[in-house]
Amino acid sequence: MTPGPGCWPTGSEPSGDRPTAPAARAAAGGGAGRPGARRPGPQAGTAGTGGGAVSKERARRRAAREAEQARQAALRAERRARSARRRERLDRLTAPIAAVLPRRGVRIAGQRGILARRRRAQNGAVAVLFLVVQVIAWLLVSSWAARFGVLVLSLLLVPVLVTVAFDRRS
Repeated sequence: MTPGPGCWPTGSEPSGDRPTAPAARAAAGGGAGRPGARRPGPQAGTAGTGGGAVSKERARRRAAREAEQARQAALRAERRARSARRRERLDRLTAPIAAVLPRRGVRIAGQRGILARRRRAQNGAVAVLFLVVQVIAWLLVSSWAARFGVLVLSLLLVPVLVTVAFDRRS
């Protein structure tokens, strides 16, 4: 019975017809055949490896990312400065009026955000539509009873219109 192929890591005996792993490594130009000896890897920037190209690409991406962050920071700073100027101008205009009016004890916070903005726009559109209907009724109808009827009917139908058109069921 012939012995099977040897296994270098486990230390079993190699067969005679195949070279041992250290011998094969030594023939390939890698080390003296010591266990655990490593062949030196390719150096960064050597031909065919692309090691330098990866570092340059990473540096280029980092530079682009930092430039974008700097641009965003400049935009935020400009927006803040513009908002501060607007607030200061508004304070200058309203200071004489605020000095005369009594101060409110409780600050009423206004709604912000896209949903509040959308709701304000919808409410404005409903108010304009209501006023247009009233003006048309006053111009076309000469009877005071009919004008009053259009006003009452409009007041009753506005909530229905808002609920149906803008899906405000709550």
